[in-house]
Amino acid sequence: MKRLRPIVMWISLAAMAVLAVLSIIGAYRGAETAEAMFNSVPAIVYWIALALLLAAGFAVYPRLLKRPAGLAMHLGALLILAGGMWGSDLAHALRREWLGAEKVPGGFMAIPEGARENRLYDPKDRKILAELPFEVALRDFRIEHYATPGVRWHLAVVAPVYGGDGRIVDERQAEVPWEVGDTVPLPLTRAEVTVLAYLPRARPVYEEGAAPAVEIVEHSGKTHRLPVEDGAEVTLTQPPMTVRVVRHFACLKVRRTEDGEMEPYEAEGEGINPAVELEFVRPDGTRERRFALAIAPGHGRHPGDPEFRYAFPRPTGAEKDPDSTVPAMRVRVTRAGREMTRWFLPGADDPYVSIDLAPIFPDAGAPPPQEGQGGDGAAAAEPAEDRAAPQLYLVRPTAPIRDYFSDLAILEDGRTVAEKTIEVNDPLHWGGYHFYQADYDHEAGRYTVLQVVSDSGLRLVWVGMVLLVAGTFWRFWGEPILAKAEIGRGLAASVTERKSEED
Repeated sequence: MKRLRPIVMWISLAAMAVLAVLSIIGAYRGAETAEAMFNSVPAIVYWIALALLLAAGFAVYPRLLKRPAGLAMHLGALLILAGGMWGSDLAHALRREWLGAEKVPGGFMAIPEGARENRLYDPKDRKILAELPFEVALRDFRIEHYATPGVRWHLAVVAPVYGGDGRIVDERQAEVPWEVGDTVPLPLTRAEVTVLAYLPRARPVYEEGAAPAVEIVEHSGKTHRLPVEDGAEVTLTQPPMTVRVVRHFACLKVRRTEDGEMEPYEAEGEGINPAVELEFVRPDGTRERRFALAIAPGHGRHPGDPEFRYAFPRPTGAEKDPDSTVPAMRVRVTRAGREMTRWFLPGADDPYVSIDLAPIFPDAGAPPPQEGQGGDGAAAAEPAEDRAAPQLYLVRPTAPIRDYFSDLAILEDGRTVAEKTIEVNDPLHWGGYHFYQADYDHEAGRYTVLQVVSDSGLRLVWVGMVLLVAGTFWRFWGEPILAKAEIGRGLAASVTERKSEED
């Protein structure tokens, strides 16, 4: 046994040195490479061998069982290793094959705002890995930027560029220098723009009683605004029919019934998806259902239907609001005797907001005349950019993203059983998984990407770390302090005894 002890000790130390080297290599080569390396067949053999060496330590060093510090350190290391092995990809695969367990090591979920999801996928090949026994709903997603006090938003113009065949081949953009009250040329166009007002912190203002409506446009161009109220109706002439509001939704969702039919329902509190269910009653008595969706305008329209869309109330202006994080800007754009005045009213998370300048570009969308063709000579002399409808943008100043948040809810049978606002390094834990904020929609900020990680073996790891830290503290701090105290007490007893003998 005496000869075996140093052999086990030195092999164990060598194995731990290998682990340290592999950890450094994995840190430099990235997470994916490290994961593949530590889950490879040689690594699995290494993990098993290391676990056996740690377990053998109790047999060759029986005094470990009598020393709390050594026992805690040794047992802690063994539990950490056991927990890591239990949570490995191979262990999950073996439990699925031998025990029929449904749990997987993890995956990713992409969830749009107002939607729910239960499928985990592999981001490499988009393969579905598993379906969770519950659903994860994204009620809201928001991005928080570092404050940029005093920094104004940018004004910019974007105009299409035509090729020789009259097709749009590119877009050009330019920043517009501006000051309140100044009239400046609008680059890439023959227009001018005047900033009439700029409110650094503002909110939109609506007319009293303003509310959403369904806008219905007849084939003749006549527009009707139908209140979003159950039972409201309007009679059209082109095409002849009556349009009636059957019901309205704050958050429309669709589910499959036991009969296999798709059923719309109200999922208020699970996001924002306003919609109105309409009934078209034709002169012959036939009735058809349509849905006017705020998020997907035009969806569900059939040939021959009038145009219809869910319309939010239009703001009439803006006013100062010290609690707001976005500005408002009122501009006037003029060109060739035509004029339009509009407000820029960005939302709290909008990176920009735009205005279509088509009202002062009557020839918008028309291809430029080709050389030698007939037409107005003045029009033919205009640059191609002036024959498109430019867009005017108010753009958020560039500021680093401080954090981003996802308001998540866990749903079981349609009921909310857990909810949490997660951010980076602050996940939601439910059903044996941690849901981490991994990425988001960088274009519009309308969906989030969650990394889902199994918690298998995690408790063993945490218990092992506590034991390892406690044992280390006791071995290198507790025991020396007690030894010094014991020596001090011994010296004090000796001095007392000597004085007693002298007396």
